[in-house]
Amino acid sequence: MPVKATSQRGKKPSATRRENHYDLKIVLAVIGSLIGSFILGHKIGSNSAVAKYDKEKIDLRVENDSLQNEINRKSLAIRNDSTEQENWLKLNTTNISINDSSDDLPTLTVANRALGLCVSGEGSGCWKKETTAKYGDTVALSIYYHNTGDVAINNLSVAFKNEYSANNRAIISYGSIIAGNEVIRVGTVSIYVPLDCNLTFIPGSIGWFPKQSNHETVINDSELLKAPYRINIGSVDTGWTSQGGVRIRYRVGR
Repeated sequence: MPVKATSQRGKKPSATRRENHYDLKIVLAVIGSLIGSFILGHKIGSNSAVAKYDKEKIDLRVENDSLQNEINRKSLAIRNDSTEQENWLKLNTTNISINDSSDDLPTLTVANRALGLCVSGEGSGCWKKETTAKYGDTVALSIYYHNTGDVAINNLSVAFKNEYSANNRAIISYGSIIAGNEVIRVGTVSIYVPLDCNLTFIPGSIGWFPKQSNHETVINDSELLKAPYRINIGSVDTGWTSQGGVRIRYRVGR
């Protein structure tokens, strides 16, 4: 049987369709809220991360600045110390004058006690630039110093060294005058000895004759025998009254 078509226009939706429509709106609202919260949280989190990164950059910059300041301070201290040392060397070496007078004795002289005792004081009389010696003889070396400059010489010391000549027929002795760590004068003498002979230091024989004195002050052997192997004089003023000498004795042996 033919069925008459019924128009749907104007027909009210059912209750079920309305509920589904409301449920969809709620779901969409919830999803929108969640997305908004996520975006807001992400933004807040990003802002916090940026703020933390900026703070770390500032802290690092401050730390680097402090480190650089410390480096600059130490570099300045090193430069100042180097300048002070350079100035000290200029004052105590460049401007130093020692044994430069025409009336000065030789810086280093030698005497053989077996040939006669020098009774007129160290650095005068029988003290020569060379001598002969045989086995068993006692020879003495004397370093002379006279500050001929315009400033006092601080931390002055003297040192001795002996070595064979090329033909082994003589022993060459060196006497060095040292200011601080700078050698400022060296003297040499020759001691002619038989083959295979050498010089042996005589303990207790180091004598110091300060300020033109003819009377010796005994110096401890350790100053010569232990590093830096120097005999300390100390500060020496300018002028003739401060001139002096250091004597040391050796025995000729094999």
